[in-house]
Amino acid sequence: MNGSRGDRDGAARLDQRPAPVARDGDDPVLNTNAQPDLRERLRAVLLADARWPTHCVFTIAGAMVMLLALPPNPCGLLASVAVVPLLFAIASAKTTGRAFLCGWLFGTLLVALAINWLEPALQRFGEFPSWLSWALYALVVSQSGLTLGVFAAAQFRVRRRFPAWPMALQAPVLLTTAEFIVPRPFDWNIGVTLASHPWITQVADITGVIGLSFLIAMVNGALFDALAAKLRGHPLPWRSLACTLTLIAASLGYSQYRIVDIDARRSLAPTLRIGAVQGNISLDDGSDPDLANQRLRRYLDKSQQLVRRGAELIIWPEAAYPYFLTTSPGPTEAIEIARTMRELGVPLLTGMVSEGSATPDTESDFYNSAYLIAADGRIQGRYDKHLLFPVREYIPLGDYFPALNDWFSPRYSAGAQRTILPLGPHRIGPLICYEDIQPGFVREFAPLRPNLLVTLSNDTWFGPGAARQHMALAVFRSIEMRLDMVRVSTNGVSAIVDAAGRVTVQTRAVDPETLPGVQAFGMTGTVAMLDGGHSLYARFGPIFAWLNLLAALTLLVAAIPGNKKPAARSGSA
Repeated sequence: MNGSRGDRDGAARLDQRPAPVARDGDDPVLNTNAQPDLRERLRAVLLADARWPTHCVFTIAGAMVMLLALPPNPCGLLASVAVVPLLFAIASAKTTGRAFLCGWLFGTLLVALAINWLEPALQRFGEFPSWLSWALYALVVSQSGLTLGVFAAAQFRVRRRFPAWPMALQAPVLLTTAEFIVPRPFDWNIGVTLASHPWITQVADITGVIGLSFLIAMVNGALFDALAAKLRGHPLPWRSLACTLTLIAASLGYSQYRIVDIDARRSLAPTLRIGAVQGNISLDDGSDPDLANQRLRRYLDKSQQLVRRGAELIIWPEAAYPYFLTTSPGPTEAIEIARTMRELGVPLLTGMVSEGSATPDTESDFYNSAYLIAADGRIQGRYDKHLLFPVREYIPLGDYFPALNDWFSPRYSAGAQRTILPLGPHRIGPLICYEDIQPGFVREFAPLRPNLLVTLSNDTWFGPGAARQHMALAVFRSIEMRLDMVRVSTNGVSAIVDAAGRVTVQTRAVDPETLPGVQAFGMTGTVAMLDGGHSLYARFGPIFAWLNLLAALTLLVAAIPGNKKPAARSGSA
């Protein structure tokens, strides 16, 4: 009995001895309990105890990956993982403000790197001093970051209230809502990363581009759920993963169906052979009145080559015709136009600056216009640009502070009405410059039933990088309207896009400021004259975005402290 007690006392004293210290050469297995498990350390850093420097690392890493996914980079699928680091930063944040800063930093850094062409463009385009262009650049990128900042703050509040709900269901609703309601200087969102992947983008004719943002956020959310479950030692959230895979499979199936359908419709539709001229003219040459005849000759010579290659309609870019045209052309103007058209022998759609009244009840002013001129010199139609570019074409707040209008020139008036340009039995929907990146604006052409979209642009001010991004953003208008589109830009990118968003032919972007002496490019291709404007998005607008907004408001209201918390769903991370 006594021996047993002594044994117990000895065992107790042995248990109280300090753990042996590892020395060089000791078996490392002896110290497995001396360090926290690797999974526990990762879980603490990623989900529970991350500090602000760690949040910044997550945010910057995600922004860098997303930057690689943005056009014109060919790695669009990287967007499906780029938001995961931000979701971990949100999950480990301690306050709503900290989560907001993570999202804002992600968005601001991403936009700052993606549109690094903006600051030099402001100096060229607005003739601003360097300090002012940098200030405006900083203002634009910081305001653009608000979209992801709002998303991150909303996601933090909802997840804090409903931690067991899958991120794959929360994140897409909240992200698309933030993209829908937060205004941005440039109307782009995460969905544009898929611009070069028509095998998945066809859902945009139902949801708009924001539906692609929904898919991307859902995949990122599902990956977060799976990683978080693994770190916690929980079973994989099979239900959220199954929902994500089902939606992706449905989108892929629908896209394949629509591509086959569009190809069949295009094969039966009337066709038109297009010839487009990209002038590759520098800013100085383009604004020099003494070189007007030389510029006109440049476009005419290249156009005649395209006519010999079978072009039935010649298209020149924004402001390509080097002379002003009044609303009611006089004899001299009519003679000059007739001389130009005799050399072409086919109809011409060109941009030019017009002077006069757009309608009888408006004042005489300058307009950035597109004219369709018949082969015999008769003007078939005119369209005046509606969405004027700030600073260069109009001064924001100029109506309230007239002195601002005296500091900058020239100025234009906005078009008074939407116009379809008639070409025989066909109807052309004209767009000028960045109007083709505004889905709501283009959708308003749907009741006019255009057969073709044509964009006349001048990206000279912004450089090749901006031109390629502009092109990627415009591709989605073809899908949403289910129409072929021709884009013609002074310095590129000029292209023909079919009704499934596939680029069939394109030119490269050129900056004559850094690469002088490049000759004009000519581009020909055949477009199908479809009866467009019948897609769900074209007819009813962003219904999908409104539904997401309703769902997001429901989540946020339910997340208000004091509201009854619903039962947690099982099987989720």
